[in-house]
Amino acid sequence: MNDPEADGVEVNGVGWLLQKENDGSFRFTTTLRKAYVEVTIPKDRTGDGMAPLVDLAKSVKKAIPEGIAD
Repeated sequence: MNDPEADGVEVNGVGWLLQKENDGSFRFTTTLRKAYVEVTIPKDRTGDGMAPLVDLAKSVKKAIPEGIAD
């Protein structure tokens, strides 16, 4: 992530770019992986915080190598 204005988090070794959508949902996109993974958490589920990303981290690390996406 080279954008100093971007909101990002790292969850269990996977970096995510955070974007709040107009409808109150949140979109997370992986960073520094050979392919992007995008996850949208609906507004009514945002109370779970980062729990969905914790659950996805192991699978993302296993399936998508670190690096810059083409």
